[in-house]
Amino acid sequence: MEGVPPSDHPDEQSHLVPGYRLDRYELLCPIGRGGMASVWVARLLGKHGFEKLVAVKTILTRFARDPHFQQMFLDEARIASGIHHPNVAQILDLGDQQGVLFLVMEWIEGDALSKLARATREQGLVFPPGVALRVAADVCAGLHAAHELRDRNGGWLGIVHRDVSPQNILIGDQGVAKIIDFGIAKARGRSSSDTETGSVKGKVKYMAPEQAIAPQSTDRRADVWALGAVLYFLASGRSPYEGENDVATLTKLASGRPPLALPAHVGKPFRTITMRALACRADDRYATAEEFRRAIEAAMLEGGIATTSAEVAAYCTQQLANRAEARKSAITLALSAAEERSRVFGLLTQAEDSSKSLPFDSLSSLASSAAGTPSRAPGQPAVSAPLAENSQSLGAAATMTKNPVTSPARKRWGIVAVLMSFAVIPLVIMVSLGRRGGNASNAAAALSAPHEAPTVISAAAAAATAPSSAPAADTTTGPAVGSANGAASSTPPPSRRHAPAGRPAGPIHDSPATAGTIQQRADYGF
Repeated sequence: MEGVPPSDHPDEQSHLVPGYRLDRYELLCPIGRGGMASVWVARLLGKHGFEKLVAVKTILTRFARDPHFQQMFLDEARIASGIHHPNVAQILDLGDQQGVLFLVMEWIEGDALSKLARATREQGLVFPPGVALRVAADVCAGLHAAHELRDRNGGWLGIVHRDVSPQNILIGDQGVAKIIDFGIAKARGRSSSDTETGSVKGKVKYMAPEQAIAPQSTDRRADVWALGAVLYFLASGRSPYEGENDVATLTKLASGRPPLALPAHVGKPFRTITMRALACRADDRYATAEEFRRAIEAAMLEGGIATTSAEVAAYCTQQLANRAEARKSAITLALSAAEERSRVFGLLTQAEDSSKSLPFDSLSSLASSAAGTPSRAPGQPAVSAPLAENSQSLGAAATMTKNPVTSPARKRWGIVAVLMSFAVIPLVIMVSLGRRGGNASNAAAALSAPHEAPTVISAAAAAATAPSSAPAADTTTGPAVGSANGAASSTPPPSRRHAPAGRPAGPIHDSPATAGTIQQRADYGF
């Protein structure tokens, strides 16, 4: 995957934004997009604060409903998940959420071989042959593990990668190369029909002749040819059969002629193993990737260019330091944004849960109404609206609810006011009804009607139950708290401002009822 170029489809993956969760995985930032899928760096969220960076691959929107692409995606997961080797990127999980298929892979801190080759070329340098051969040896080891994979019954699966290229070779920060993307791999028992119809799959520049001419006859030696083409490219800066376009390249590929000789600066051992791997006839190549790996190791010793993974890492650091620093900065920023989102969601959830668990005391409500003062819930501090208005953050507002201030005198006068209201209110109602020609039954009916006392909730609860049309908070200084005028209102609401009784408790992101709210907050930049 080469960066994240602008998409011709403006709605491509529009529902996937930083903070969006696919099961246990929180998307942090996009890191690449190919022809069929996009890749995000994400973090796995576990219990007790456990988290781990992973790479999440999702099908692009325009292919998400296509059964053929879905099956290819599932096949990739099934094939690659069975390969356990340090030179193959590990598949960790497969998921499907609301029609979004996603594949979870290990996060590799590093860059594609194509990026390293480009950086070398842009500086006018020759790619170090020792580095090229060490990377190729690693890839051979990973490919051999894939080629030899067997099922649970010991049956050989006959896997062929079919897309070995610089773009699909990742070099980690320890200098170890890993092969990725088994999306078009050939395997026995594969469900998708692309391996049965004779269709051409793969990158033309790194495609073996038989893969282009007779795809059904392709075997592991096609991957040997492709890796030979990668070595040829690193040594010469061009593919073995470079053409003006894919059609011209295929024409040269099918001609049966060997590729042009490598430049003179390339050592003989390097040239020998590369040209054998690029033999037009599969029988003339190395029979297996393991045989090719041993030849590469011998060539490094013969040419005096034996190279370790540590030396590969040092070269990558030298050529790709700016990219590595930019990537780390982007991930650090994304993680900081994720922590801020988690903090805000946690505070909102805490405030929402607190508002659910605070019952309104009817006596206090009546006393407050009779005394002309706004009522409050038990445990809510007796603070004025201006004090709540001056709270600088949701955390400050929530803190105020922990230390309620009570006054014994105020309680006593409240009880007196309640008792007086029981005597005065019926008299007032009866007198009023008597003046209008009413009777005692009318008064009784009026007294038995449900009474909705005006309520005032804390600033924290107001923030948790505020309508979605409220302005977004500025995360640089903490989310704003309060109503439009910044003060808690004592006007009777049309209905109680508590969460519905049927709404599930727990973190906001776990509640389907709040999915829209979470998405809106993500759009606001939390």
